[in-house]
Amino acid sequence: MPEPTHIGQFRISSNGELTAADAATARIIGLDQPGCELMASTLAALVKARARSGSAEGAPTPLSFEHTWQGPGGEPRGARVTLVPKLAAGGTIDHFDGVIEEARPGVSGVDAPSMGLLESILEGLPNPVFVKDTRHRWVLLNAAFCQFMGRDRAELLGKSDFAFFPAAEAQVFWAKDDEVFAAGGINENEEQFTDSAGCTHVIITRKTLHTDEQGRRFLVGVITDITALREASEQLRASRDALEERVQERTTALTEANALLREQDANRTAFLTMLGHEIRNPLAAILTSTHLMERAPAESPVAQRAREVVKRQAKVLTRLCDDLLDVSRMAHGKLELQRERVNLADVVRTICQDQHVQFDEQMLVLAFEAEEDPIWVDVDVTRLTQVVDNLLHNARKFTPPAGRVRVTVRSTQGAAEIVVRDTGVGMAAQDLKRVFEPLVQVASAQSRSHGGLGLGLALVKGLAEAHGGAATVRSQGPGRGVEFVVSLPLAPRPDAIPRPERPAASLRSLEIVLIEDKPDMRDMLAETLRLEGCEVRTAQDGHSGLNLVKVVRPDVVICDLGLPDIDGFGVARELRSDPSFASCRLIALSGFVQPEDVRRSKEAGFDAHLPKPLRLDDLKQLLSDAAR
Repeated sequence: MPEPTHIGQFRISSNGELTAADAATARIIGLDQPGCELMASTLAALVKARARSGSAEGAPTPLSFEHTWQGPGGEPRGARVTLVPKLAAGGTIDHFDGVIEEARPGVSGVDAPSMGLLESILEGLPNPVFVKDTRHRWVLLNAAFCQFMGRDRAELLGKSDFAFFPAAEAQVFWAKDDEVFAAGGINENEEQFTDSAGCTHVIITRKTLHTDEQGRRFLVGVITDITALREASEQLRASRDALEERVQERTTALTEANALLREQDANRTAFLTMLGHEIRNPLAAILTSTHLMERAPAESPVAQRAREVVKRQAKVLTRLCDDLLDVSRMAHGKLELQRERVNLADVVRTICQDQHVQFDEQMLVLAFEAEEDPIWVDVDVTRLTQVVDNLLHNARKFTPPAGRVRVTVRSTQGAAEIVVRDTGVGMAAQDLKRVFEPLVQVASAQSRSHGGLGLGLALVKGLAEAHGGAATVRSQGPGRGVEFVVSLPLAPRPDAIPRPERPAASLRSLEIVLIEDKPDMRDMLAETLRLEGCEVRTAQDGHSGLNLVKVVRPDVVICDLGLPDIDGFGVARELRSDPSFASCRLIALSGFVQPEDVRRSKEAGFDAHLPKPLRLDDLKQLLSDAAR
């Protein structure tokens, strides 16, 4: 039997009058034949359908049914009709848009109750469902499909994919439909389609072939929209990729941090090893020298050299302690500067002159040059001396005999510069980046037995920056020497040139009480001060020291802070509480030299705070001021 051949569209009024019909509708019901009129039974059926649609509870719903009638020549005719009510502004039915599908004549179709049941089942499904004939035309649609398409049912029925989708999409749909019509079975595909708003959806379409009792074949499709699921999946994938990227970044960062920690641990171990080495060497020289001094006559050349060794190695240990403390101060932001305006060339020239002996001993040439005009800077002279000393010390270590070291002081581009250039072992490019790091010794330094803790150049950089300047290094490679440049901000010319310092006052007859619990330190310092002409009395703790001071009433009290009973702070507070000791100078002596320690000693009443190891010149200057 032949399959359906025509699907038409028409419109009837709310009164049941046919107001519009296309050619396919005219052909199905016979209006295209001369003298043919719409049969009364046909019209009655449409009116009945209209009434059924309009009497439904709630909003009017689409209605489908099958109808048969006699054609103009008495031949049986049949059609499947779908009516979609259209509402007026007031909510009443204005008209019906209808779709009519020609049925096979002579064979009774599915009865209306069965069709109604089928449509009710489809309408209740949440998924979009469609039915196509073999010409790829939609012949049955549920509300979910119409909503999914964004179009009215009457607009869709009887049309094919090409009427609504881009040609490329429609061609894909047709090809897959043909596979189902040809092979039967179930076909499930993931597809994309563009809706009426231009949005692209990702869908899974499950298509099956259905053949009715009349032998007609239809394709039934059920759509699952997975657009949101796919977007969520893409977002999840993107989040996962981003997470993996972050994990990789963190893993890389942790790997680098672990490598840095391992390097720092190795540097710390090397530092402690080198620290022990650096302490043992001067101590060994000092102990050997004291052994010689015990056996050699005091005025012999051997004893004289031994004394010089003790003095020199003691300075080495003092410098080592100072470097360690200064690195700690800079690391914690507690470095304090005592600035004064000086001619940079004069300061650096004096430092170079003081080091000529060491350079001569190593058969090195030390040259100095500076501009004729003064180069004024505001600096802490003691800290600046550390900077230049460390640069010269570094040059001596890494310049072989017969080498040259040139020190230049100049002003350029609004800054003062100290340039130290040597003809030593030089540096590789990778070492230049790390040369100023604390506890780091570059390969060229490790390959030679020069020792050192790797603190000197870190101090150079830190002290230069503390003054508002900078430290840089250049080298053309191994064996081609190194050039260090320290830049400092220029200062205006002072209003008055500082006058030469007055000669130190005599310390003879200056009465001093020394309170120190360490016997060696106490006895040696007392004897040193007695050699300067001072009258010195000693005490080993705070209580006996206070009693001695109250009896002697000295000019100066030198007091250690870490005493076993009353500490030095307590001694100073008690003396300052007695107005009769207002003119007595109090000098703190301690290995605790952080800014907090200096502040506490000043608050307790000390006039000065000297660090251990003690620089005798600093103490003598304070005593000279007290003697005036």
